[in-house]
Amino acid sequence: MFCPECGKPNPDENRFCQYCSALLVDNSAEQFQQPVAQPVSDNGQQAKPDVVVSIPKVDTAKVKGFIQKQKKLLVPIVAVVIALIVFVAIGSSLSSPEKVVESYFTALTENDYEAMYKQLALPESDLLTKEAFANYMTQNFGEGENPYYGVKKFDIKEIDERDYYGYGYDYNENRDNKKDENPVKNYQIIMVDKTTGESSTYFVTLIEQDTKTLLFFKNYKVSSAAFVAQNVKLYVDGEAAVTFDDIALTSPETDEYGTKSYSLPAVFKGEHKVTLTSDLYEPFETNFYIYENYDSQTVRTSYMKFKEDILTSLETKALDTIKTMYANALANKPFSIDMMKTTPEYIDLSNIYTNLVDTVAMQEDGTGLNEITFTSGAIRTNYSNEKQYSVYTDDAGRTTVSFTLNLTYDFKYTRNIGWYEPQLEVREGSNNDSVSFQYTYVDGEWNLSSMSDCVVYYY
Repeated sequence: MFCPECGKPNPDENRFCQYCSALLVDNSAEQFQQPVAQPVSDNGQQAKPDVVVSIPKVDTAKVKGFIQKQKKLLVPIVAVVIALIVFVAIGSSLSSPEKVVESYFTALTENDYEAMYKQLALPESDLLTKEAFANYMTQNFGEGENPYYGVKKFDIKEIDERDYYGYGYDYNENRDNKKDENPVKNYQIIMVDKTTGESSTYFVTLIEQDTKTLLFFKNYKVSSAAFVAQNVKLYVDGEAAVTFDDIALTSPETDEYGTKSYSLPAVFKGEHKVTLTSDLYEPFETNFYIYENYDSQTVRTSYMKFKEDILTSLETKALDTIKTMYANALANKPFSIDMMKTTPEYIDLSNIYTNLVDTVAMQEDGTGLNEITFTSGAIRTNYSNEKQYSVYTDDAGRTTVSFTLNLTYDFKYTRNIGWYEPQLEVREGSNNDSVSFQYTYVDGEWNLSSMSDCVVYYY
């Protein structure tokens, strides 16, 4: 039975409502009889009634409860219907290709490159950042140079085929796999100059995405084919860390000559910054101009400038080697690899040292070099006072640097000035000469790998 107060259902045996404690009265069995006019017989006596009509008493509490229950069921149904209508309306608006075109072009007229970037269909590439896109757009337009900047009124028209002579080019030209391509829609945006009456156009290609908007509606993105170059290569012919627009490039392929190849799957067209860094070189920066698919450029480490502190350390090494060799030669000591500050696997300098001893050692007649003091040693420079040196990679892939060391020195030597009888004379002086050196970088250290004859002029 239903409670007459709250209208909620209760078991028939309950006397009180289990929800509101009101007294329950079961009126379902109560009936009342309504008198019905009795027929009269011919003899004037009342005839036996044929039918007695029983009318059940209506339980208003049950009716009231039923109505309230139906109202409660109807409210969520109406809410679901309204939500569904709103969902369809919003989804249709968001997925409308014309809306996407309008939003994209509006962002272009406002130089809002970040909003444009969000609507682009981009290939997979870590180099296709929003900063790189903004840089590309700035290069091509820039505020005040964008011909569409400030446009407020324009018409959007869907066209069957892309105009190849419009802005950019057909998206289909930039597809490697035509069999798996997603459907596209092409649009023409028409603007009319109120002053001149001249019209201009802008073309946009939309690509249907595999993902859906709100799980059910088609999702469109703007083709980036006009902006993006694919399968670009960057070659570096030496040991250096490489960044492309401040993004580190890794995992290059190396050929038999030591040249490293970096694959750039997709990048925005235009000018890019390439930077080489190394433990041995000063950072080197150059530009890489990319115009189309499969563009490539080679950056040579020979363009890089050796770090000044490394050149200074090599100057010191070379000067120390000269000083050590002369000190041992004047003392007539036998050759030792230790005095050369190198290792036998790179160079055998015994012949050079032997020739030095034969030249400067004191002779039996008392002539020869008494002493020599090297006061400076510096890498030869050009007219611009820039140090002159050459760098290359040897067959083992090791960096090698060669240079000429200019030496200044003070000397004292004994000579024979007699014609018929020995007449010794000690002479002092200062002079300068040069010796060539070559060093190879092995396991983090510079090893002497070659040098020229080191006999300097002191006569």
